[in-house]
Amino acid sequence: MSIRQLLRSKRTKILQIAARHGARKVRVFGLVARGSARRGSDVDFLVEMEEGRSLLDHAALILDLERCSNARSMWPQNADSASRFAKKSSETRSPYEG
Repeated sequence: MSIRQLLRSKRTKILQIAARHGARKVRVFGLVARGSARRGSDVDFLVEMEEGRSLLDHAALILDLERCSNARSMWPQNADSASRFAKKSSETRSPYEG
């Protein structure tokens, strides 16, 4: 099973984890979004965090996403602070899109 297929199969769980830690608008970018991830590739998440969430919320989100996906998750980027990156990459999308 590819990483993309794994993410699609765990969509509901991933969104529940994100909501529990104050993250919304969950997106994947990088190798997984481009479809060129290999075994052992990490998963790059782009999220928007609720106002007032702490560094501990970010860390707990990363740990829970890694446990759920069985893949190393890169630091969840805040959508506002990563907007320059997203504008440069047309590959940013929901992990659940075909």
